[in-house]
Amino acid sequence: MAIDNGATIMEVKHLLRHKSIATTQRYILRTKKTTGAVDALDAALADAVRGRARENDTCG
Repeated sequence: MAIDNGATIMEVKHLLRHKSIATTQRYILRTKKTTGAVDALDAALADAVRGRARENDTCG
């Protein structure tokens, strides 16, 4: 995300052509929440894959 790479919220507002800074803020908040959810799902999947690999190692 541009904000995470040092862009200001006003620069992001301009790039996205939002008329209101509130719109940009909503998008930034939603993106951060979505990113957090995706990270949590990735971690859960990785744990499940590791668990399944351990099960396969002990069964064979």
